[in-house]
Amino acid sequence: MTQAAAISRFRRYQQAPFFRLLISSFMMATAVMPMGLLRFLSLPFIILFILFNRKNFNAIELNMSRIYKNRISRFKRMTLAYRVFRNYSYYLIEFFYLSHNENRFGKFNLEIQNREYLTMARERGKGIIFLTIHMGNWEIGGLYFTSLGFPLHVAYAPDEADILERNRSICRNGWGIKEIPLLRDRFSSIRVLRLLQDNGIVAMQGDRLQFDKGVSLPFFGHQATFPKGPFQLAISSGSTILPVFIVRGDGTNYRIILERPVFTSDNHRKEDSLEKVISEVLPVFENYIRKFPDQWYTFMPFWDEDKIKLRI
Repeated sequence: MTQAAAISRFRRYQQAPFFRLLISSFMMATAVMPMGLLRFLSLPFIILFILFNRKNFNAIELNMSRIYKNRISRFKRMTLAYRVFRNYSYYLIEFFYLSHNENRFGKFNLEIQNREYLTMARERGKGIIFLTIHMGNWEIGGLYFTSLGFPLHVAYAPDEADILERNRSICRNGWGIKEIPLLRDRFSSIRVLRLLQDNGIVAMQGDRLQFDKGVSLPFFGHQATFPKGPFQLAISSGSTILPVFIVRGDGTNYRIILERPVFTSDNHRKEDSLEKVISEVLPVFENYIRKFPDQWYTFMPFWDEDKIKLRI
């Protein structure tokens, strides 16, 4: 089963004094150093982190083989895997850089594409699920939409790295983003459902299992398991699924790309089967992963048969 958080040696030892000191020092550095210098100084730590989490590196290589249908060399797979670690480190740097002062958001250059799709979704008068994947920098997207005055809620599975998760919560709350932690009980899902029924907007990620068994469907030609939660909530509430991707460009440039909304019916009809709704979204996921494979932060084997091959 794909997990919400990747298993790594860092997660096992995150409470050790050395790692807590390292993370605290990193967070303090983001308060005073410019982003360009922070990125440069992070490079040796990225190499160290890869060496410390070699199995996760191998998992990314395996995922790249699926995306490219085994048509790329080992060197290319390793390069892409390194860039996944690098881009994820840039995501963390940017996140903590923004956490010290919300006005720093103005230093990012944002381009939004297909904004008319947001208008279409809002004019329908139903709740909206901003559905994304673990790609680029979704926190930038949250800041952007709240800056437009949208009352945004984020439904998420808490990260096992408690130091990072605690600071994420502090920052989101400071930015006006409401959090709904998804726990093993059903109450958090009921809260999301009620928000959607009240025409609310909830951001969710649809590429990792949380606590359900998921549903296995073809993805890049092989079976992969996806969470049911976001899609079941959309069907039950009659809400609109609006795929959103926040992808990195050069420097501090980002593109916020909206894709065509997926409308569920108002009456929960049979044609809105779970598999049908998910199957409408998966080609969109495939398209962005194919375009930006090194921005897809999946540190575990993603495809069903690969989870047996590479145990982490």
